[in-house]
Amino acid sequence: PTAKGEALWAFLPRPCRLHTSACQPNSNRTSIACVSRQKYGRMYPVLLVRPDGSTIHIRYKEPRRILSVSAEFVPLQIELK
Repeated sequence: PTAKGEALWAFLPRPCRLHTSACQPNSNRTSIACVSRQKYGRMYPVLLVRPDGSTIHIRYKEPRRILSVSAEFVPLQIELK
């Protein structure tokens, strides 16, 4: 090996320990290892109908057009307050 050949090897990326590919650290490894969401479920727009007849647009886990709430939900909501 000549000095010119050693200088050429200095500019090339060094191989990783057990792999044959070059080790080039970047942000892709972090994005794969760290997941901020707990679920990957899709949410669908749904019209929620309350017992008094009022409606609210919400996001729901199942694809439905209308979701009605029973009268038993209202006393439960008052108890939670």
